[in-house]
Amino acid sequence: MILLPYILFLLVLMGAVLVASRADQRLVVCRAVIGQMAAVTGQNLPLATGLMLAGRSEPGAAGYILRTIARLLAKGLSLHEAVAHGYPGCPEHVRSVIRVCEQAGRVPSGLRMLERELVDRSQRRRTLLPLGFPYAFLILTFAAIVWTFALVFLVPKFSEIFQDFDARLPASTRWLIRASNFATQDSHAVLGLAVLLVVVFTAAYMRRRPRRPERPRLGSMLADGLRWCLPGLRRMQGAEGKATAAALMRLLLESGMSLERAATLAAQADVNIVVRRQLLGFARLLAAGVAAPEAARRSGLGEPLAAALRAAGYGHGVDAALGFVAEYYGSLVSRIWIVLRSASWPLLTIAVGVFVGLVVTALFLPLVALIEKTLVLV
Repeated sequence: MILLPYILFLLVLMGAVLVASRADQRLVVCRAVIGQMAAVTGQNLPLATGLMLAGRSEPGAAGYILRTIARLLAKGLSLHEAVAHGYPGCPEHVRSVIRVCEQAGRVPSGLRMLERELVDRSQRRRTLLPLGFPYAFLILTFAAIVWTFALVFLVPKFSEIFQDFDARLPASTRWLIRASNFATQDSHAVLGLAVLLVVVFTAAYMRRRPRRPERPRLGSMLADGLRWCLPGLRRMQGAEGKATAAALMRLLLESGMSLERAATLAAQADVNIVVRRQLLGFARLLAAGVAAPEAARRSGLGEPLAAALRAAGYGHGVDAALGFVAEYYGSLVSRIWIVLRSASWPLLTIAVGVFVGLVVTALFLPLVALIEKTLVLV
């Protein structure tokens, strides 16, 4: 019973790392699949034949997925239907962009855009955690084992010895004892860790379950709303969603669509539900005859889009303006990741240093106090 909280903590830690590692593996597979599809469409090869050849040369899960998609295309399915049936683990964002681009006849351009997004995302993950999740799991597990050993075996012995000598423990050691008692005796600690374990695996299930941009589930709406309410995540979600929307609208405009129709189709992509509502509001304002810059401002899509559309001359060179907006929000996402990368490792190092310093101090000071007490008695 004493070790139960620590076992639960290790399970929570292991679950979180497994979820993150699985997400990394899915990103690698998705990047390989989309990269091969972009290469085949860019060379004007027959899609089914080209994907079958690419699947035979691609090892592992990516090759199997490509071959499956090729067989479904040969049976007459459209590309987004073949991806939906042949690649069930495909992120809904990727699938929704393929569906939108297929409607506009801009599949090669859409696949190249997705390939760039996936490459950027993979690079951001690698720079944020260069040694990978297994290394982080190893470090945190070792720290948890040291903490457990100190709290369960060493600290209680110090408490018994000092009671025998009728001495008062140092403040840092008393704090460590209170933490040990809370972790091993308080049922709230066990309950909290159990709830956290359930939350971790529920989050893993929710993340793996495909999203439905056209009919969002309640869980997806709540998750998007929560992300939008948190200051840092709101900035990240808004920038990513607007970058995708601007890039998609530019592709759709190049196919001859109106800006209103392009915004309506771009809202079908899997972006944050708030950004989707802003896109639909933008399309409704355009349909009502509102000028594009004013519609962008009033719908909440932001001043950068409004200024770009204003500079484009109310419709002249709108595709270039949307390209500028996509690059602006893409660079904003990159800057946010640079800040996270620059701050994460120093903060983690400081946290580990403080943790080690507290434990060492709490275990060393009692020895000094015990020696002093023994000298006084002698």
